[in-house]
Amino acid sequence: MSANRNLHTAKVKKKDVFYTQLTDIERELRHYTAANLLWVNKH
Repeated sequence: MSANRNLHTAKVKKKDVFYTQLTDIERELRHYTAANLLWVNKH
């Protein structure tokens, strides 16, 4: 079953709870430097 069909079926059945995978978070955090994180925390 295709991913799009799975999402559509979940939406129809109201089972639309999705979780972000730890690997996705780790991959995204690689794009941030310590300076960027400090700036975000100050604002």
